[in-house]
Amino acid sequence: MHMTVRHSLQRQLSGVFASGCPVLDPAAVTAFVCNHSGRWDGFAVWAERFKVRKPGKHLSIVLEESHERYWIFRGAGAVPISPGSISSVRNVTRVLRDALRPGDTLALFPQGRIFPGDKLPLGFKSLTRVLSHIAGPVMVIPTALATEMLHLKKPAVFMSFGSPVPFASLGHHVHDVEALVTGQVVSLRSRLNALGENAPIQFENE
Repeated sequence: MHMTVRHSLQRQLSGVFASGCPVLDPAAVTAFVCNHSGRWDGFAVWAERFKVRKPGKHLSIVLEESHERYWIFRGAGAVPISPGSISSVRNVTRVLRDALRPGDTLALFPQGRIFPGDKLPLGFKSLTRVLSHIAGPVMVIPTALATEMLHLKKPAVFMSFGSPVPFASLGHHVHDVEALVTGQVVSLRSRLNALGENAPIQFENE
């Protein structure tokens, strides 16, 4: 599946350019909490997670309609959710509680749908609360994403990973996690604005 994801990204994008390297704690579940800038976000997170070459499974939470429409989500271990459905949320929390163990990773997109990469405030929904149902410690990596054309023939995905933060240390989960990701988005946008059309080369070489 990893090779399928990489091939899909290489075919549809000019590149995936990451700033920073995700730090995975083998004694905790690591949650990549991201803004949502394009259809390739989940696959880009997948690819960067497995570049670290750490054992463990990786899950993503995706909208039920996307899960049903694209087989690759099912093959990549995506967990479907239907916003507003109590039974759907309960199913997601059950899956995460039963499936995730220390060393595993999870990708969350709490905006609920795709927005431009410079949208602020992010407007996170309550999805981050599912992290409290994971057995054992959880580390949050605030992750910024931006899908840009620049001078390219195909879009590129730009990513920026923050330092891991213990989820248990965040008092107001939704607000505090959104604040962390907001800081990462502001930093990424600042760098993209400064680099302009040179952004792909700069990010690719980091």
